[in-house]
Amino acid sequence: MDAMPTLFYWAMYFWLVNILTFAVYAFDKHQAYYAKFRVPELVLILLAVIGGAFGALMAMLMFRHKVRKPLFYITVPLLVLLMCVGSIFLDFPYAPAPLPYGL
Repeated sequence: MDAMPTLFYWAMYFWLVNILTFAVYAFDKHQAYYAKFRVPELVLILLAVIGGAFGALMAMLMFRHKVRKPLFYITVPLLVLLMCVGSIFLDFPYAPAPLPYGL
């Protein structure tokens, strides 16, 4: 069985969850600016944990949102790093074979 369609579905999942996370962080910043109802911090962190860490980091940098809270400025970059390492292992079956020593 070929794992490529599975890899495609994982990639689509991460694209969508990162776009959603970015949008929720932007919405929360908008709500904070106008002193309206806010998105709970637990929801923001959970979105990053389920795969939206890159979107969360981009929103934090672009909107300067949640950059003073240690829960966010420590957790989100660590999740991005963890997901980068995880993506290397997702691609492992498709890695090229090592060259023989004689070449």
